Amino acid sequence: MFKIMGLQVRKDPLDHAGFMAHWKNVHAPLSAGVVGVRGYTLNEIVADCRGGALPCMAIDPAIDGIAELWFDSREAMQALTQTPQAKRWFSDGVNYLGARTGIAATESSVQPVAVPRRHYKLIRLLVRQS
Repeated sequence: MFKIMGLQVRKDPLDHAGFMAHWKNVHAPLSAGVVGVRGYTLNEIVADCRGGALPCMAIDPAIDGIAELWFDSREAMQALTQTPQAKRWFSDGVNYLGARTGIAATESSVQPVAVPRRHYKLIRLLVRQS
């Protein structure tokens, strides 16, 4: 399984609520016709969970959301980006995104998700040592 996590920042002059409304009600439905997307999850940032034994890294500007997309492979993801449905979906980003960055990863599930859909998730961004 190939996964992309996109850190999303809202476009000015949108506030967080306006960003979320567009992301959930306009942008997300555009993904419905895109063949090859195995999963698509929107993670709204509701709190900053800093602390613990390690130093915190600064994230500037503050993130409004994290998108997660799953594909069968990197090649499958690259192939779908050329389809008209994906191009339409991705072109909507300029309407609500001020900035974003993506992280590609392979996913290893240690514990399957066994909670109702309306749950909270802690996502930690880790910096590897040189």
